[in-house]
Amino acid sequence: MLINLQINFPIDILGDENVEHWQLVRNAPFWLRGFQGNELQHLLRRLKFQGKYLEENQPQRYSDLITRIRYLMFKINFKHYKRPWLMRPTVGPNEPLPDYYDPRSS
Repeated sequence: MLINLQINFPIDILGDENVEHWQLVRNAPFWLRGFQGNELQHLLRRLKFQGKYLEENQPQRYSDLITRIRYLMFKINFKHYKRPWLMRPTVGPNEPLPDYYDPRSS
């Protein structure tokens, strides 16, 4: 008799359908169990759950966490960031362009 392991394997690990796969993970941090998201969402969730503990007991890790969150926020929102040195300023027909504007950048 040949047993098809591809069909029986998940049932052997998970048991019946009442148990979700994320409930079986015991060695993961409690704030990470069952979580799906990108790195920024992951760090924001960690800050929400462990922020005060890290700030009081591990200030270097807290500082690194905040720094990484700031970097990711800038990286994700960079396209929405208005850069006045790249935009042509609105001036009247007889007014000169400001000094900070470089026409080669447009």
